[in-house]
Amino acid sequence: MNYIYDMVQELIEKYSTRDPYELCDTLGIMYRIADLGSLKGFFTLVAGEPVIIISKDIDEHQQREVCAHELGHALLHMDIAKEECLHEFEVFNMRDKTEAAANLFAAHLLIDEEQADSMLQDGYDVFHVAAVLEVSVPLLNIKLLEMSTMGYDFSNAYWGSTRPFD
Repeated sequence: MNYIYDMVQELIEKYSTRDPYELCDTLGIMYRIADLGSLKGFFTLVAGEPVIIISKDIDEHQQREVCAHELGHALLHMDIAKEECLHEFEVFNMRDKTEAAANLFAAHLLIDEEQADSMLQDGYDVFHVAAVLEVSVPLLNIKLLEMSTMGYDFSNAYWGSTRPFD
């Protein structure tokens, strides 16, 4: 899925931002915060125009991740959205190729690999790195797995315990 990495890098370079909301504004993708019940967010087309809807019931960091994930759907899966709405009950579903691609898009957009690598090499565990980068641990883990396939070496990194902030 290096094409996703390349796509994200081109967006970051072209628009000088990793902010999914700024990218939505620039790309003409409307987004709204709404009451969605148990749904975290979704991407759809309204009168042929791309729209991202994000739950008001999740915190701002989760909203940012959902926005990045749904932006991934908007850029990668427009053909699917023309037929159906893409709903998110479980943002980190990696069993479905479409969801895995949107997760990878979000991870590449929100997490700078050099910054994450530097912090891990300096001895910070994944919980601390995720907190500093204001992303969830699952999203960071998606990025780190991809980074390892890109040649990053985490053999000396401290992974911490299985519970945050021990």
